[in-house]
Amino acid sequence: MTPTPESAKQSHANGKFGESFISHMIPGFVYEGDNVDGFLDNQLAEIKTCQFRVKHGESTRAGRMFFTKEQHDKLVAQKGSYIMLVQDDLRVVHSKIIMAALLFDVFETEFKTCSWTTIFNKKIKEEVKNGTKKT
Repeated sequence: MTPTPESAKQSHANGKFGESFISHMIPGFVYEGDNVDGFLDNQLAEIKTCQFRVKHGESTRAGRMFFTKEQHDKLVAQKGSYIMLVQDDLRVVHSKIIMAALLFDVFETEFKTCSWTTIFNKKIKEEVKNGTKKT
């Protein structure tokens, strides 16, 4: 489905909410607002947000998070993390902090979207423990 001005506006609002929320809730986070949002305990960190459910034609689907290869590569190179928030309007219903290197094996294109359910259901800890995921 093609993004609309309304969905772009909502995405922007989600991002601003996430930045403010994390800045207030995590004392170790320092907001910079540059290409990557800031630092969590002196390591690069990028905040990603999305809505729990969004309209999709006549039905709804899980919200998606938007990633760029440039940000991802920078986070991986500097051992940075993603701070992820799933919102139901202005209420955070799920959150996760994950090392960027553990999120995607391959980043084939300049941009990537991924539903929060896919990200939050990944068995990353098991893969690392079993040696099937390289860190």
